[in-house]
Amino acid sequence: NYTPHLVKEESNPFAGTVDEIMVRSFTFFRESDSIESAVAKIVKEDLTGAPVLDENRRPVGFLAQKDCIKFATQLR
Repeated sequence: NYTPHLVKEESNPFAGTVDEIMVRSFTFFRESDSIESAVAKIVKEDLTGAPVLDENRRPVGFLAQKDCIKFATQLR
């Protein structure tokens, strides 16, 4: 059994910060990208999704594979 209160802080692999493990360069979409090009990028780069940035490179959303599949199935 895992008992968190008995685990020492230094032995906890999750004791660090996100900054220590995050990726600093990443694929992103712009709000103005076409759906076709976004789907192509998701497939080509084997992504599960990526953030959507505005013209000032601020995050405004996230485009996921699931969003693309939902959109495609509504086209039938």
